[in-house]
Amino acid sequence: MERLLILGGGRFQIPLIKKAVNLGYEVIVTDYLDPEEAEGKKIAHKSESVSTLDIDGVIQVGQKHNIDGIVTCSTDQPVLTAAKVTAQLNLPALISVDTAIGATNKTVMKRVFHQNHIPTPQNYSVRDISQCKKYAQKLRYPVVIKPADSQSQRGVHKIDGEKQLDALFHLSRSFSRCKEVLVEKFYESAEISFQVWVVDYTPYILIMTDRMTVSAGTQIGICIEHVFPSRYMHTYYEEARIIIRKIVNAFKIENGPLYVQMLVGKQGIKVCEFGCRIGGGNEYYTVKAVTGIDMYELLINQSLKKEIDMERLEKCTISENPNYAIMKWVVGDAGDVAKVIHMPKAQAGVAASGIFAKRGMTVEPLSGTQKLGMVLCVGKTEHEVRTNMYNAYKAIKILDKNNQNLITFLNEDQYQSLKINNFKPKHIIYTNNDDSAFFV
Repeated sequence: MERLLILGGGRFQIPLIKKAVNLGYEVIVTDYLDPEEAEGKKIAHKSESVSTLDIDGVIQVGQKHNIDGIVTCSTDQPVLTAAKVTAQLNLPALISVDTAIGATNKTVMKRVFHQNHIPTPQNYSVRDISQCKKYAQKLRYPVVIKPADSQSQRGVHKIDGEKQLDALFHLSRSFSRCKEVLVEKFYESAEISFQVWVVDYTPYILIMTDRMTVSAGTQIGICIEHVFPSRYMHTYYEEARIIIRKIVNAFKIENGPLYVQMLVGKQGIKVCEFGCRIGGGNEYYTVKAVTGIDMYELLINQSLKKEIDMERLEKCTISENPNYAIMKWVVGDAGDVAKVIHMPKAQAGVAASGIFAKRGMTVEPLSGTQKLGMVLCVGKTEHEVRTNMYNAYKAIKILDKNNQNLITFLNEDQYQSLKINNFKPKHIIYTNNDDSAFFV
């Protein structure tokens, strides 16, 4: 039995762990958290309490278990660990170490963008606040600061002036292991994302979605849903396809998953960033629902140099895909969870769902890492899928000790105060009995 090491045992890796087990591999999971938090350890055949970012530690785990391959999904930074371990242990590699560095360090990424004429907001990499102030003034406020090597929107802030920069620079820098911060010109825009699969340096675009985001104070880009197909499909797909090809060539991405975030504004398309991974917005389920392609199986097979289903990839033409899908994160107000009520198992139109909130859990204020659950709905029309989402979302309740539902339903005032970047009034299609609009 071939042995597969999976980096991470959290909720985003559990479906991958289950897939590998079901395919007949001996699965080893490494995660510094205990099994009560990294529940994937309970599913794997074996586990080790080693951080996914501890490269030397993971190499030792690989040697101890005589692994045949290594994979990760849904998070950025372990991609570099996987690349370095495969190189050290002479295992099959999806990408090189240099490619992994470019995909996980925004300073390197943006430099390669500029060298290869890949459009991206103007930016500078800095190590201290005096440098940051200098370049922020050069760029002119507002600017965005973000750690060079982090993930999940940690430390990403829109800065309107020097006072905010003084307050937030060191917080942003604290999320960077290399202690670098990227400061870039804020680009007023909508967001689109692409899940791509690469085979021998050839990219196959599986889905193009609208990445709907909200802002909470200075925190921007907090994703609350993905919508397929993107409303920009017919106007920007071809240009985006060319840009994705340039990214693959510039970074020498040989094989495996590629997740790309782009910005669409008055100056056209600009690339926000990319990762050599399956997206953390449940793209696995969306791709499976609208194309039938199983990305976890692709990932495992490519990581072990096995054959993959090329015919299905080659036939995946998203401009002709007749399906509609919405993946919506369940988000909520701050509070303590006393009771969770799940939707019925046979909820109409629901392709995948999961509630992460548990009794006794404290819900923190809205941020890029606050996820109480997810729901993926599908349908043959936009109205059908939105109706399905509304009914599914309303069936879930996360209650505090006062029996108040913590799940956020946004009324029009909240819509304005949260500055929902990409929503338009047409998205307010339902009104509840309390006259609060429900955005789906």
